[in-house]
Amino acid sequence: MAQEPYAQNFIGSANVSSIKVDGEVVAGAQSLSIRWERERKNVYEVGSDVRRGIDFGQLFITGALQVRSTFQKLDQLMLLEPGQIKSFQMLIEIKKGALPVKTMALDQCYVERKEFGIDANGQGLSTYVFTATRMREDG
Repeated sequence: MAQEPYAQNFIGSANVSSIKVDGEVVAGAQSLSIRWERERKNVYEVGSDVRRGIDFGQLFITGALQVRSTFQKLDQLMLLEPGQIKSFQMLIEIKKGALPVKTMALDQCYVERKEFGIDANGQGLSTYVFTATRMREDG
């Protein structure tokens, strides 16, 4: 039985791994976080505040990519007019040393939000929040 992507153990090195958006390397990538979440609703009996069950829904994926300064491709996708919005694919290659350990592909991603800040050293940091339809992985 295949394990869910988040349940599989692996060791990788962030400083030699790479992130690509539609085949373009994300220069200055600082961090990437991905969250899998299942819709859930509590079920109560009429007139009671005690939960009697849970209804589970679809699994969805959200993520956040932090980049030094900005990443032009994601900025362009973020600023498209509503009728022109298009998806992108994110490919993450996790390495240990020079050897690839795991490759993850996030399909049909959409940028939902961008945050920008400057730290005490004057370094700009953009955070791109996105959703994905599915994740596939090798390794």
